Amino acid sequence: MILQYRMTGDYGIRFAGKGSPPVQIVASLLLAISGLLILLYTFGLATGYLKLSFEPNTIQITLGYIFYFLGLSIVLVSQHQMGSAWRVGVDLDEDTKLIISGFFKYVRNPIYTGLFIGCFGLWCISPSTIMILGLLILYLSVELFVRKVEEPYLYEQFGSEYERWLNSTPRYFPKKFPR
Repeated sequence: MILQYRMTGDYGIRFAGKGSPPVQIVASLLLAISGLLILLYTFGLATGYLKLSFEPNTIQITLGYIFYFLGLSIVLVSQHQMGSAWRVGVDLDEDTKLIISGFFKYVRNPIYTGLFIGCFGLWCISPSTIMILGLLILYLSVELFVRKVEEPYLYEQFGSEYERWLNSTPRYFPKKFPR
């Protein structure tokens, strides 16, 4: 968000409010619950109040960090590729650009792809039922937002150009990896 602000003068955050569709409000609440659950769990581990379900071995921890940093890198590069079009949330009164180059050439939502990869890494490092629950709620909130808020908004904004991209580009994971 800080880089976004330095680049554009806008943090890119569009909070769900009174005028937002109910599904956007629900997705936002689920996202907040997920974030709070993961944060409290992590704090509980750090303070010794909570324990891991099982101790990961060195290979799991190493793979966890690899996936976490790979996911984080994908998120940051994707946000940079979106430039001033990057947003968290949707403002129905706002016009933006449709970005279909860079990582967006291979998947429609590479930021979420990176988030999912990073979350898998986080689970490898810190395996537990609580973490899985938090990550499943996160996935549910993303799916709800993408399918019921973001995709209809983009279709309304860009029409046939968006429809062509939607029909030729997978949502989160590429069918083929770039060479």
